[in-house]
Amino acid sequence: MPDLKRKKDDPAESPTAWFAVLERALDTCDYQLAAKAQHELHRLGIDVRFRNDRQREGMPT
Repeated sequence: MPDLKRKKDDPAESPTAWFAVLERALDTCDYQLAAKAQHELHRLGIDVRFRNDRQREGMPT
């Protein structure tokens, strides 16, 4: 009998896992992996955008 994994148990279907991959890729300047992670997040219906908060008042530039 084949091992049937439920879709929700597959890490490739987890937005949380892909977001962790995205953060790590950006931390290590792996922009190719970051693009893959953003693509997978988009496929799962998640839109991630980053902004530069250094421009906020009181923060050094």
